[in-house]
Amino acid sequence: MKKLLLKQGVLIPIIYFSLIFISAFFADNYSHIEQHASELGINPINAVVKIFEVAAWLTSVMAMLLAIGMFVNFGSRLFISGTMIFIFGASLAFGAIFPIGSHWHGAYGIGLLVMALPFAFLYETKGFMETRTLKVISILVFLILFLWLWGGTTRLDPMEYRGLTQRVFGIALFGWLSYISFKLSKKAEDNALPIN
Repeated sequence: MKKLLLKQGVLIPIIYFSLIFISAFFADNYSHIEQHASELGINPINAVVKIFEVAAWLTSVMAMLLAIGMFVNFGSRLFISGTMIFIFGASLAFGAIFPIGSHWHGAYGIGLLVMALPFAFLYETKGFMETRTLKVISILVFLILFLWLWGGTTRLDPMEYRGLTQRVFGIALFGWLSYISFKLSKKAEDNALPIN
């Protein structure tokens, strides 16, 4: 059961993107290229809104379960990155509860801490799970997260492609969460790390 908390995180991008694409399929005048996923939450078709909310809720719960799995399997060693993943997961729940336009939609931006997550994870895994591949992937993900969030706050993210750039952000972030879930579940199975 403890390892299942880690393993389920591998499915985060599959669950999120499949539900977003299903929701968008039924949406009225929606474009993945031009619109953010959260705009599905204000679509005039109620079923579209519900599917979007399910996507946000499931992704939120899965991220928080991954964080709990990190605590349960690795103790305090992954406290910083686990806490950051948990807070990010909780901020996704706010996206399901509050529609886009509300400050509460992103929990007043607390999810922005996700930008530092790859470096926090590299710091905490130094010496026990550190590989060149993990470093390169984490640094690339950080750059994608930074560029997207910076582009959004400075309005350099082109309006006609903001949906596409958000999908790149989502693929990077959720793909990275899936990757570390896989790596952590393998590490937990090896029992190579004593719990602190």
